[in-house]
Amino acid sequence: MRTKILTGMMCLFSLMLFITPAIPQENGGDKDYDKFRISLGWFNPRAETTLRLDASNSDLGTTLRLEDDVGLSKGNGLFRADGFYRFKKRHRIDFGYYDFDRSGTQTITGEIDFGDEVFPIDARVNSFFDIEIIKISYTYLIIAKPNMTVGASIGFNISDVTFGLSAETMPIARTAGASLPLPVLGLNGTYHLGSNFWLEAHAQYFYIDLGSFDGSIFDARVAVNYRIKNNFGIGIGYNVFTVKATKENPDFTGRFKLEYDGAQIFASLFF
Repeated sequence: MRTKILTGMMCLFSLMLFITPAIPQENGGDKDYDKFRISLGWFNPRAETTLRLDASNSDLGTTLRLEDDVGLSKGNGLFRADGFYRFKKRHRIDFGYYDFDRSGTQTITGEIDFGDEVFPIDARVNSFFDIEIIKISYTYLIIAKPNMTVGASIGFNISDVTFGLSAETMPIARTAGASLPLPVLGLNGTYHLGSNFWLEAHAQYFYIDLGSFDGSIFDARVAVNYRIKNNFGIGIGYNVFTVKATKENPDFTGRFKLEYDGAQIFASLFF
């Protein structure tokens, strides 16, 4: 439902790009675009995580909804950085980084097979799930006007995932992880509304199946920006993110799905 809502918002944004007449940019100085932008701010995502870690003999592990079954926290506020380097009028490198770490403790109500470990009923279990996101992509701007841009992008979304369970009163513990450098294809755009306000949006998606590994990723964001001075602005945004993977290797055999969405506030510097 959250993905459908954001997708609808982005469709409306795209429609605005093509049916609204051009509005002159009111605060652009002598240049008609910024070469560099860095945005730093606070991101407050809320997550739902499904995870299964299989045993080394290929026995299937227990499929867990981590927030419900082992008390993993749904989320917390975190630092986030985004930006771009526009080295030519129609050519831009986009980048982003954040680290989303969660933990929790809960008495489990059923036996859990997690890798080669078995957590018995009524065990008090500590859990953690950490994901570090690095995003980098190249954008070609199909439309590159002072008041509006529309671009197509190709790049990588690198998700470095680490997770684990441990029992508080018995020597049972298991951690695992996976690095997922998934390629992404996407569309993005900006539209200046006048009075130094502008909208921006992007959506990226990819699916890959390599036999021992298959995964998909969806990342979409909309934001409203306000430029206070020529080189400084503030904004608010909303981001939806989903990554799914099934993997077979010595470090991690199993599958997981992570979905989260949340609001973002940020300040931006332009050069």
